[in-house]
Amino acid sequence: MATIGPNRHHTSRLAFLRTWTEQATLTAKAMAAFELYPWHSTAVTAPMRPDPGVIREFIWQPIRELGAPVFAFGKPWFDLLEHGLGLQVVDRLGAGGRPYPTEVPSRRVLVLRGGDGPVVIAERHRGVLAHRVVPRHGSYVRRSNPG
Repeated sequence: MATIGPNRHHTSRLAFLRTWTEQATLTAKAMAAFELYPWHSTAVTAPMRPDPGVIREFIWQPIRELGAPVFAFGKPWFDLLEHGLGLQVVDRLGAGGRPYPTEVPSRRVLVLRGGDGPVVIAERHRGVLAHRVVPRHGSYVRRSNPG
């Protein structure tokens, strides 16, 4: 827990895993998270394109050794998983793929698999408008950005 309250990002990911695995008592120690894109940083002004070799060696290989299912959230993962790591697309669901029941029309899901690696489920969507507070003329203004 952070000093100013629980980390909502971490809490939502853990809740997702508890639902997916149907294990309500799953602990945070059972989850490993890797962040590809610092979506929360206002200092980043261009897409990050990490070297696929670095991702293979320092992220993908350790994940494969864990033998756990992999969930990737966000648009930046799509290109890297599909083209940079040599994974095979097993299925495409939602926008741009096979229809499936979802409440988010923009949601896209890729199901991928490597030769000897785990199944990877990648999800992206436009989401709801995210709000951030930015200083303006001595006061703070709430600005909406597409998520």
